[in-house]
Amino acid sequence: MKHLLLAASCAWLLAAEAAAAPLVSGTVTARNGAALSDVTVQVELRTARTSTPTDAQGAFRFDAATLFPAADLRDASALMLKFSKPGYQPANKLLRLAPGQALAAVTIQLDAAGGSTALDAAERQTLDKFAPAPGSTPLYLIPYALTGVTAPEPKSVNDALRANLERVIVTHVQASTVGGSPSLSLKLLPVEGGRDVDRARAYGTYLNALGVITGYGAVESGARGARSLVVSSTFLVVPQAESVGAPVLYVDDDMPADSLASPRLYKHLSKLWGRSTVLALGISEFGKAKAAGDKAALARIRKYLQAERAAAGPGDEALVSQLNALVEAVDKELAK
Repeated sequence: MKHLLLAASCAWLLAAEAAAAPLVSGTVTARNGAALSDVTVQVELRTARTSTPTDAQGAFRFDAATLFPAADLRDASALMLKFSKPGYQPANKLLRLAPGQALAAVTIQLDAAGGSTALDAAERQTLDKFAPAPGSTPLYLIPYALTGVTAPEPKSVNDALRANLERVIVTHVQASTVGGSPSLSLKLLPVEGGRDVDRARAYGTYLNALGVITGYGAVESGARGARSLVVSSTFLVVPQAESVGAPVLYVDDDMPADSLASPRLYKHLSKLWGRSTVLALGISEFGKAKAAGDKAALARIRKYLQAERAAAGPGDEALVSQLNALVEAVDKELAK
């Protein structure tokens, strides 16, 4: 009888654990709302990953209990979803996991690639004013589009944002890449196209930049009349290397409206953008070291990427996923 009770208890626990494992489902569409079939949807949990295509209705579904060890699922805080399809900009989605809570269906819209990337003469002339000095490695901040902001004015917010982000990003990169830290600068780039990823990439490519940072925010009224600033920010990694895609990293935040001009906003963004800059630097240096067959440089790159990955914490899952991919590419070159 004891054996039967024990078996029944084990079966119940296994069933409960399987029921608690998240079911991941959703739909992928184009910006016009049309369903996108054959989109590759990759789901990652730490270093384990698997993928499936969307069906004719743009739908996908994963049963995480059949894909990952139960212990890993139990200890994980999030799953990473990556969406890709030829002719479209790739997108990432981080799914937070909470014990006993089902995941809501995911809805993703993909932007068509190959947008307005051709720069006319007037745009090139404008960009030439911001060309980096020889030997420097630039980042560019396209001014954040802010609505509902009364004081301070958006222009002063962007000026302060640039200065604070530059200070913290440069400090972070110099501390993370000792022995090979570049001369970094973050310049405000007063141009249009901040929410057009293809166009922002064209600006960054023309200026030989490590990255382009942009975003938008709006002051909204919340519960009990409280006003909050909802911010969506983008870090576009410009360098590309064979076997390593140039990712777009996003962060959304919601904070009290009076935090707009406070160090809280700068602190929140700067840590992520500092790590994103290290990733961009790693991709840039990896391409050069690979072409030259410089294994000493590859080993140095691997060392600071590993350190960056080890220092990452909750909220950095999207960046860690990209760091993992780059470390894998470096390891392949070192093994040759």
